[in-house]
Amino acid sequence: MRGGGAGASAPGLPDAPALAPVNPLEEPMKELVEWGRETLPELLPYATDPLYIGIGAAAILGTLAAGTIGTNLALAHGARALNGLGHKLDRRPGVIAVGRRVDGGRVTRAAKPLVSLSFADRCMHVQIVAPTRQGKTSLILPWIEQDLRHHHTVIVIQTGGDLGSRALALADALGGRCTTSTRRSGHREVEPLVGAGSTPSDLAEQATATLEAISASNNVYYEKTNTVILRKLVLAAHAYARANGVEPDLAIIWRWLESDERLMEDLHVQANGAAPSPPSWRPWTKGRAAGSKTSTCA
Repeated sequence: MRGGGAGASAPGLPDAPALAPVNPLEEPMKELVEWGRETLPELLPYATDPLYIGIGAAAILGTLAAGTIGTNLALAHGARALNGLGHKLDRRPGVIAVGRRVDGGRVTRAAKPLVSLSFADRCMHVQIVAPTRQGKTSLILPWIEQDLRHHHTVIVIQTGGDLGSRALALADALGGRCTTSTRRSGHREVEPLVGAGSTPSDLAEQATATLEAISASNNVYYEKTNTVILRKLVLAAHAYARANGVEPDLAIIWRWLESDERLMEDLHVQANGAAPSPPSWRPWTKGRAAGSKTSTCA
């Protein structure tokens, strides 16, 4: 159902009389004008008197001064709150400030107006999801700055965007040390089998711990890890036997699994990670009868 045009009336009824528009401010304005006509002549002598002009100016200046002092006190209170949070964060490294607690659009005067996020929560339970150019980087950068000021290590892994470059610029400005790596060249800049001051045994333990942590998540990619490793060991044992003129034997693999030193020796590498030395070993299978089965490991 659509409404009729303006002024439409039902058939058989006379047209409604036209009504003049009513201005609700007309009467108050008339009263204000009448009051001004009666009062202004009485106030005019006071408006031209220097004494009353000075009193009015002093009142205006006093109001402005009170507003300025109140603003400065509010700013000082905010600065003390921020400094207080900074000292608390220094006592609890890893905790970061993420914003202010707001009630009804105004900052509350609660004992803890600033909202903080614990180290455990932001490392295990924080996920920021938003479309491109919606402020994700601007949200994370203050967190990175707080971590850098507490001398924490910050790792940024990204496939695109400007978070990495902005974080590096922030670290440079704060005097931090930066290490960057890229796969664009096709080479690995970060190699888990190499570590300053680490022995091969230490690096092997680190790789094992990492593999166990990944496997614990039941990732499909790592379900066949043990199978792949055993396959590579069998191929290595065949290559070892062929290079030394002996028959391939499962005991070769057992020898490597039993002793790290024997593995390093068979690979012609010194245990301290120095340059390879000339082979001084003898095949551990030497002297065994051809075709005999292995019952023990030498």
